[in-house]
Amino acid sequence: MINKLSRSILKLCLYIIIVLSLAFSVLAASANYGEGTYGNGTYGKADPTTETTTTTAATDSGSSGGGVAASPSLKSALSSTHMWSAAKSGDMLSMNVKSEEIGISKIEVLINKDVSKVEISVQRLSEKPPLAKEVGSNVYQYLDINKKKIENNDIDTVVIRFEVAQPWIDVNAITKDNIVLKHFKDDIWENLPTILINDDSTKEGFVSYEAGASSLSYFAIAVKEPGLLGAGALPSETCSESWECSDWGSCAEGKETRACNDINSCNTISNKPSDSRDCIVEVKAEEKIEKKPGFIKWLFAVFGILIFSAVLFFGYFYYSVNKEEISEQREKIKKEASLTEYNIPDEYIHRLQDYIIKELGRGFSEERIKYDLIRAGWPREVVEEQFKKIM
Repeated sequence: MINKLSRSILKLCLYIIIVLSLAFSVLAASANYGEGTYGNGTYGKADPTTETTTTTAATDSGSSGGGVAASPSLKSALSSTHMWSAAKSGDMLSMNVKSEEIGISKIEVLINKDVSKVEISVQRLSEKPPLAKEVGSNVYQYLDINKKKIENNDIDTVVIRFEVAQPWIDVNAITKDNIVLKHFKDDIWENLPTILINDDSTKEGFVSYEAGASSLSYFAIAVKEPGLLGAGALPSETCSESWECSDWGSCAEGKETRACNDINSCNTISNKPSDSRDCIVEVKAEEKIEKKPGFIKWLFAVFGILIFSAVLFFGYFYYSVNKEEISEQREKIKKEASLTEYNIPDEYIHRLQDYIIKELGRGFSEERIKYDLIRAGWPREVVEEQFKKIM
């Protein structure tokens, strides 16, 4: 009895665990947090944008310079690569170059088109690019900014931060203001508007500069030509930015964005307005009203299942524990019903019992006695019942 009770209790525990697990699974699956504001909106599926940067020493490399064919023999001392899995129009692709051997330390590219799997790499070249003309002045470094999965037409502006070692400036007997970033474009080296950034160098012993461009290809950090020495060439002196921005877009992933374009195409972003801001998706009142009844309905359904399951289980549990007692009661009722059905007086029942005892004493088998009694007209149920009482 105790063993049966223990097994029944164990079954009860397992059954409750299964029912609760099923109920909570249904509740979690049916709740309205998989869609709407908290699903595909601000706090749900985020854009899987990832950024990866690698800096490697290289031997041979190609190039995607604007208008210049790549040469497999062109050697690169170092390279740094940055990748983005996805970016939207109006985004700024920012890349930090952490190698002191590469003159460029940071690149910012403002795009005007949605792109994916973008890759930008910077290579320090050990010599002038093939087919390119001589710069015409001392060169600190030749560089190739290569790109994949993005075209120059997809780019609005490029801001390049670079550093020049102070000892190199001293050896060439020039001032800090006489450094310029050149861009090889349309078969010529074009001087880019270059700004000296005072006291803003991230590398000790280096001088920092910024320059603006409109595309990516070959670049050269060099000394200004004699006719331009001391010119300063600040963007603010040659071009005045004039920005126009579109309306703010809808709130997605906690951000609102807009596209801003410089009408004067100064290739600088010093006065550019912000093109992104934080936001919160507001849940409309009607959405709350629609979602709440559905949630309550499922909650009541789950509790109904739990109550129904509990009733079934406790009924089974009671039957398992009291199975023997119930069987005995049924047997007793059956016996009483058989005697009542055949309406046999007690006197004849006693005679039947005496006969069975007597015949057993004479050595006859139980089967033989039953056979004789049934042939004599006694009901099988009555004979079986009396044998059970005697035996």
